[in-house]
Amino acid sequence: MEYQFYEFRTVNRTLTKHEQATVNGWSSRNNATPTGAKFVYNYGDFKHNPEKCLLDYFDMMLYHANYGCRRVMLRFPKNLVDAKALRQYDYAFESDYERSLKIEVRGEYVLIDMEENLQDGGYDEWIDCEDTLSSLTTLWTDIVNGDYRCLYIAWLHFASLALENELSDADDEDDADFEEGARDEDGNLKEPPVPANLQKMTGALSEFIQFWGISEDLITAAASDSAPTQHITFDLKKAIEALSDAEKTDYLLRFLQNEPHLAPVLTQKLEKANPSKTPQYKTPRRTVQAILDKESGVTTARLKTEKEENTAKRQLELQNMVKRADKMWEEVVTHLETKTGSNYDKATQLLKDLRELAIFKKDLPAFEQKMTAIKEKYGRSNALIGRFEKAKLV
Repeated sequence: MEYQFYEFRTVNRTLTKHEQATVNGWSSRNNATPTGAKFVYNYGDFKHNPEKCLLDYFDMMLYHANYGCRRVMLRFPKNLVDAKALRQYDYAFESDYERSLKIEVRGEYVLIDMEENLQDGGYDEWIDCEDTLSSLTTLWTDIVNGDYRCLYIAWLHFASLALENELSDADDEDDADFEEGARDEDGNLKEPPVPANLQKMTGALSEFIQFWGISEDLITAAASDSAPTQHITFDLKKAIEALSDAEKTDYLLRFLQNEPHLAPVLTQKLEKANPSKTPQYKTPRRTVQAILDKESGVTTARLKTEKEENTAKRQLELQNMVKRADKMWEEVVTHLETKTGSNYDKATQLLKDLRELAIFKKDLPAFEQKMTAIKEKYGRSNALIGRFEKAKLV
């Protein structure tokens, strides 16, 4: 069944009653609240331009369709963000028709638009997005505060998939459309600036990673060159006290008038008036291929660790199973006597555990002797023998 999900949200403000009524008129599924709206379609589609809806009324939008589409858009007042810094994370790849990350100025706003449209169709797993956007709202504030981790992660994810699909083949001069400086002297695609604190994932970043299906090993590989947190907080109370009485009155009045985004506006003003000595870290921009190579090593190391941990866990389980072995054999017989499919399954699983336990104790002949007796007594059942064969017990 086709499934499309749209959600819009405001950040640090609410819709007026008139705005809410307008949003309710977009669809018969009129469920707008003072802070957002959701629309689900199994048949038909949203009848309005999502981008225009966002720019006119909201600050964030999330879209998901199970036939292969994901999209996240964020709207910012121009005075709150550095558009030039944000554009470093533009993903401009002419031959990658499936993914894009655009940062554009639209009137009074800066629009960030991340989109994926898979030409091969739907996703392998079902994605439940009903509560996703609410968990991503802090990313809006992060970007206002100059934390671009989500943009870097999305850019690297898109670029790595393009490279893996050989879209950045150096022999094809028409493939790349990156700005000058995005490639090294050999023509290899380079990453944008690596944000600080990439080693630490917030809840919102983890949800963002899950929504896009991004490899955590890729992020681990990229984080090796990420500096520690660079933001140093200042004494907020002293900074406010330093404001003039006229400024305090002005901000209080604007607060009571529910001015949108007043908190980040005031915070930025206070930060500019109280600059902190922030350590600066500069790391060389790596090629995407170098990060992918490192990801391969991260994956190998992780799988090795997981295997060792699983082996240790299983050995502990087998040690605890030793005391229960006699009882397990009794349970096998009880299940087999019922002659039902579900109990044949339970008996087969117990026998698999008992065989593994015999190997662990280096006493496989004893297991095989008991197994022979079971086959002689219950071997007339083709259903049971089929299960044994599938489990490699015979």
